[in-house]
Amino acid sequence: MLILQTPGTAEPTQSMVLAQQFDQDILGDMASLWNTFIESGQVWALLIGFLIGYMLRGITAY
Repeated sequence: MLILQTPGTAEPTQSMVLAQQFDQDILGDMASLWNTFIESGQVWALLIGFLIGYMLRGITAY
């Protein structure tokens, strides 16, 4: 609720501020994100990156 002071009057007026409405299907969005992640092959890049990082960590640790 937004309270506005109109010029020339002593009393403030109240005005509603409307916002945009968004699709609230968060679980559906997460499922779509996961399916895209798997289908695009990015999961393999993530796993290979973890494996190479773990191996480099083991080699450089002393």
